[in-house]
Amino acid sequence: MSNKSIAETITIATVKYFKDLDGEQPIKLYELFLYTAEGPFLRTVYKEAAYNKSKMAKWLGISRGTLRSKLKWHGILSA
Repeated sequence: MSNKSIAETITIATVKYFKDLDGEQPIKLYELFLYTAEGPFLRTVYKEAAYNKSKMAKWLGISRGTLRSKLKWHGILSA
């Protein structure tokens, strides 16, 4: 297991992303980050919460409605 923190891992990935752009300007960078990082995070927490959305919302400190919207956006829940 790596000793890197999540913050360090994100920093390394972001620096690599900008290098890979090779001078191109990023578009909707914040949305890209949210979609790329939040999706796997939510999938993992959902599984750890035994697919219980109430428990998951409580763990995340967000409402069930907000959670449901996020799960839909990431394709974790169907419309």
